[in-house]
Amino acid sequence: DQYIQSTWINLANEQKTGVDIFCSFTPQHWLSATLIQGVGWKSTKADEYFMHTTKGWFYTGGLMTSFFFDTKRRWSANITARSNSREKDVNKVLYAHYNIDFGVQYKLLKDRLCLNLSCLNLWASHIKGKEYLSNNTIDFNHHLNYRQFRLSLTYNWGSGLRHSRKQYSNEELKERVVNDF
Repeated sequence: DQYIQSTWINLANEQKTGVDIFCSFTPQHWLSATLIQGVGWKSTKADEYFMHTTKGWFYTGGLMTSFFFDTKRRWSANITARSNSREKDVNKVLYAHYNIDFGVQYKLLKDRLCLNLSCLNLWASHIKGKEYLSNNTIDFNHHLNYRQFRLSLTYNWGSGLRHSRKQYSNEELKERVVNDF
């Protein structure tokens, strides 16, 4: 009769701290953009026997833009760009990489019907890095950034959200406060 005991342990303790900033702006009536930037510090502590202890800064960024070709904003094009800096982990290094998506959109039937054609990963970098396993180092260069073409047709059956705004006079507010007590 054999007895096997297994103990699960965490090989690494990873902590990330960072700040993300979102900034939306419309510099022209035909252009709308959102800028997303993030920076942070990553620290990974590991048992040196199994993996490397690492620490360092990382950066992520993106820009989403919409170009409108008519005053009713029915014809539009969208470009989204994303990038990530080099990042170290306990058993790998991932080098900086980026990708850019593109799409066009047309709205009709009082903006209820939307036709969209998009291309994801129109331009994209390869995913490159190094992976450390035991006493081996593996260099990788993945060419998996395949382009995707999407065609979508969306119809909005319901009505849009309607917000009603109530205004109270100063006297009405005073009366409500007095009556509540």
